[in-house]
Amino acid sequence: MKLIIQLAMTASFALGSQAFAQSSAATPKTSIFGTPASTAEVERTIEILPTTRWINVTRFETVRLAIRDGNETKYVIWRFDTLSFTPFDLSQAIPSLGARSIKVFVGASHLDMS
Repeated sequence: MKLIIQLAMTASFALGSQAFAQSSAATPKTSIFGTPASTAEVERTIEILPTTRWINVTRFETVRLAIRDGNETKYVIWRFDTLSFTPFDLSQAIPSLGARSIKVFVGASHLDMS
């Protein structure tokens, strides 16, 4: 009986640890460039054309990026909760953009002023 209880407890612990690891992996990690966000948080849309070389955002702003490539438009929702105001390449934050070089300039928000 003691062995059955020990086995049950071990199995329960192993399954619980596995579930925790999976849920942690599904949670987006904060990066120095910001985080993915939900549609409900969008404050504005920025259209990125093949000729776009830079965008201006405000720190803590959530934007929908409408990325045009020929006849296709890909949408990415991103919250620019950056750690600094240093400009960076958008592909560092969103690697799925590939080799496109779009510089992101981050301005101070009203939250930075207090």
